[in-house]
Amino acid sequence: MSIIEATSPIRLLLVDDNEHDRIAFRRSLERAKTAYNIIEFAYAEEALDYIHRNPSSIDLLVSDQKLPGMSGLELCRLILRDGIDIPLIIITGAGTEHLAVKALKAGVSDYIIKDSAGRYLQLLPLVLLDVVQKHREYLLRRRTEAQLEESEKKYRSLYEASRDGFVRIDLKGNILEFNSSFTEMLCYSGQELLTKKIQNLSPPMEQPLEEKLLQSEDFLGRGYSEHYAKDFIKKTGTLSFTQRNNNHYK
Repeated sequence: MSIIEATSPIRLLLVDDNEHDRIAFRRSLERAKTAYNIIEFAYAEEALDYIHRNPSSIDLLVSDQKLPGMSGLELCRLILRDGIDIPLIIITGAGTEHLAVKALKAGVSDYIIKDSAGRYLQLLPLVLLDVVQKHREYLLRRRTEAQLEESEKKYRSLYEASRDGFVRIDLKGNILEFNSSFTEMLCYSGQELLTKKIQNLSPPMEQPLEEKLLQSEDFLGRGYSEHYAKDFIKKTGTLSFTQRNNNHYK
């Protein structure tokens, strides 16, 4: 399902073999502030076939539990099995609350208990809108997470491919991560670097400067330092001259 605009009608597929109940259902939604485009089926098998042919044209499915042939719960289970991502609501009769619990455990979004007096029709618009809104929020979160994951992959690719050495440390100087160029530059293995502090890789005369810089108010306040020249001690004991810039990620 695509995330649709709040002003767009909700595309609802209703499955109920009782024509009187379908009419009452439509009238209840006609009084709601939210607009609905309703497609109706009396049989779950017909509804399932329609969903398979038009999976992206439905925002919500509402099905009565008791249907001729396949039940509402069976229909929902098949939709979930086939990976069709739409919110599902089951309508059950009074005294069948155990079926509602089964439905929720199976992955159905919500359920409505149908009472003989028809009071459930007053709650219907609120329940439907709440389910749709929660599903939209879920889709938005999932899309945002996918975008962040893709951005992280691109960053990692650039980070690893860079010929410049990068190292991330905490404010005590502990080495947290680095790219392959940094390990090659200092001739250490990745495992060896993780046991060291950045001060251990500095010539003794520069170590006090490292400590002072990491705790300076200027660095902590701005979040970065100016570029400056620095020597690193390689594993071989020789020096590697670099241009360095510190960034503080809060």
